[in-house]
Amino acid sequence: MPLQSAWPMTSDFAGVPSLQANGTQTTGNGSLAGIDGRLEIVQDPAGVRGNVMRSTLYESDANTAGYRRSEIAGPADSLAEYWYSWSMMLDPAWTDLENPFVLAQIHDTPDVADGQKAPNFLLANLSGHLRCTVPEQTLPTEGGNLRRIGTASLVPGKWFDCCLHVKWATGAGGMREFFVDGMPMFREINLPTQYTDATGPYLKLGIYNGLSATAGWVMRRAYYADVRIWTGDATYEQGLNRRIAQPARLTKL
Repeated sequence: MPLQSAWPMTSDFAGVPSLQANGTQTTGNGSLAGIDGRLEIVQDPAGVRGNVMRSTLYESDANTAGYRRSEIAGPADSLAEYWYSWSMMLDPAWTDLENPFVLAQIHDTPDVADGQKAPNFLLANLSGHLRCTVPEQTLPTEGGNLRRIGTASLVPGKWFDCCLHVKWATGAGGMREFFVDGMPMFREINLPTQYTDATGPYLKLGIYNGLSATAGWVMRRAYYADVRIWTGDATYEQGLNRRIAQPARLTKL
């Protein structure tokens, strides 16, 4: 299973293809220190993981690519099998869990004249829980609606190990499943998972105000670490970088 990308982000943003925050778009190699006050390398406030990436989004921030966001983005992937893994934590001061924010997503690059498209995969703080959504319509049909597919408890100040295992396909040969702390949140097989586009899907991590949060939220902050993108076949222990755990607090809705 070849390692396509690895961004430890313990000292700088070297190798990260795209940084997007407060009206600025740059690369990790072009801005090793990140984007001031928005995408930075800091010590883990929980004291667990050493240095990590901090994503900070202010309600007053300038739009970046059309919306308020503080995200990093990976390379465009092909129609193949991938394992996307990362760890993340909401800031301990993030106590208003009812206001929705995107924490991770997979997008493609729309072709010219494409209509609105829901993300291929979206992970968000919704109704006080960590929730996954996927396009409501059967892909590769285009559309903007989302379908909730799984949920987990969300605790500020606690690290979560996340892994999306997916086979990108425009036909029935695709599959997708998502794990939190080694426990499966959802699994779907034998279905299309990708739109028909010239440029394939890419991973985005960080805070994104794309779910119409109620005004007055002022600032949100989250932390990310140990980002890896693998391609090809693997055992679950390899892809998750840990053992599969027995379900405890996860349910499927």
